Amino acid sequence: MPRTLRLLTILPLATLLLSCDSSEKGRDSRPATAHSLGRPGGTLMLASWGGPKTFNPIVENESSSSQFVGLMFAGLTETDAHSGLPKPLLAESWTVDSTGKVYTFRLREGLRFNDGSPLRARDVVFTWTRLAFDTAIQCAMRDIIAVDGRLPEVRELDSLTVEFRLPTVFGPFIAAAGGLPVLSRERLEKKVGAEFNSAYGIDTPPDSLIGAGPFRLARYESGSRGVFVRNPYWFRKDSAGTALPYLDTVLLVVVQDQKAEVLKFKAGELDVMDVTAQDFPVLKPLEDQGGFGIRKLGPTLNQLFVCFNQNTGKNAEGKPFVDPVKLSWFRDARFRRAVSWALDRKAIRDIVWNGLGSEANGPMSPSSGYWWNRNLPALHRDLDSARAELAGAGFVQGADGLLRDSKGNQVKFTLLTNAENQSRIDIAGLVRKDLEALGIQVVFVQVEFNALVARLDGTFDWDAILLGLGGGGAEPHFGANVWVSSGRTHMWFPKQKQPSTTWEAELDSLVVAGVTTADTTLRKAAYDRLQEIVHREQPYVYLGHPEAMTAIRNRLGNVDPTVLGGALHNIDEIFVRP
Repeated sequence: MPRTLRLLTILPLATLLLSCDSSEKGRDSRPATAHSLGRPGGTLMLASWGGPKTFNPIVENESSSSQFVGLMFAGLTETDAHSGLPKPLLAESWTVDSTGKVYTFRLREGLRFNDGSPLRARDVVFTWTRLAFDTAIQCAMRDIIAVDGRLPEVRELDSLTVEFRLPTVFGPFIAAAGGLPVLSRERLEKKVGAEFNSAYGIDTPPDSLIGAGPFRLARYESGSRGVFVRNPYWFRKDSAGTALPYLDTVLLVVVQDQKAEVLKFKAGELDVMDVTAQDFPVLKPLEDQGGFGIRKLGPTLNQLFVCFNQNTGKNAEGKPFVDPVKLSWFRDARFRRAVSWALDRKAIRDIVWNGLGSEANGPMSPSSGYWWNRNLPALHRDLDSARAELAGAGFVQGADGLLRDSKGNQVKFTLLTNAENQSRIDIAGLVRKDLEALGIQVVFVQVEFNALVARLDGTFDWDAILLGLGGGGAEPHFGANVWVSSGRTHMWFPKQKQPSTTWEAELDSLVVAGVTTADTTLRKAAYDRLQEIVHREQPYVYLGHPEAMTAIRNRLGNVDPTVLGGALHNIDEIFVRP
């Protein structure tokens, strides 16, 4: 399903790309199975870094949760892993009227939730209007669906038909429609409003987690593992009429970090694993002996960066979230550009990624294809330019080698990253060393991922972070929750009532311009400009794009990894060979 950009412990791959016109129609032309006929049974073993924060598919905003949620819930559409175009999922078809603003989705007949209860149009309306549209509920997808602050009108035409009346043309709406998993009105209508934020927590009994995805949770052992079993009410069948999914069980084993996952994979305790460039030379020689193969897919779509906290707010006690001295540095684009100029991205690629990756020039990867602004200069190391930026902002490097601002304050800050990811830890070490050349002192701290997320969008207690965003794919608008100033994932200063800078205001307007037309050329121009601003202002100091790679056991059939869809996009068709 399409998702917003979200924080990543690892870098799963998904994408969306859509250009529609006023006569567009959609129907499920996909064959019952696009791959080989499989055999029912067997278990797929996967790893989860740190485990989930929540099982709530509306409020989750981090990959540690979405890995669990994605198995249990489904939306109206999904994304084709090869073309990037939306295709039917719970909806079997759709139409768009001549204005380009009225979409009508037809649900498949006989749909059921995993408890056997019927899934109808009323459940779709409930999910959108009572959950996603309620501002008391923390829903990142609302930032995607809203255009200039306005949301669609949603109504039930009959038990299988839902109509969406948009306030304006919304280029990628069909793809966006898959970003909200359909939930049961019967089960949840008494838990709406702010109370819903805590619904479907990790302590929820598994038989109370009602969704329409291919699997359901049978057992969750906190900090240990999640056991999923096939949803007997999943609608898909293969061409021979065999009910999907083929797998009886999916086992998600909670591991603490990347090293632990690699050890489990080498021991044969995992079947599929995203391979980092750091682990590639270790795993590649073991392919034949270990009964697996590593597939290279191209530069990852995801974003890896250093980000500074520019939040001007205060906590409940009136204390600023960020030390005012540091805030003055972080909010100065010259300081951020100086940091960017100082970083040796080639060293990151060669040392940490073993040469497997590509340079960054902004927020999009070359794998984004059409939407990537290839005219922006690549980001590279230039200490002379870095020093010039700092001098222009009044910073001085003293005889002791330390950098101080115009008021004599030493430039020193804390850099956080998640402890589970060894490659980020290694990169943070290189960043710290690079910044020493400018006299900047960096205190590096490793934090467990979910605790780090709580600081990022809860307490706002941080100076700088090294993290990644992903899950939005190639479609630019599915990063709107990052770029709009009021967005939850506008990480450097989230949830602003008004844009705090003129360039953030321009980003807001470009997001609107890019989505309120179906003209691909106009959309491209808006997103090219957005990338130019981000390149100039450096709210994220981008580090590059490692090669996307996945290791897959030979015993699995129908595994078809792509940059756009990852390794498990067709998990209901994956089977265990005899």
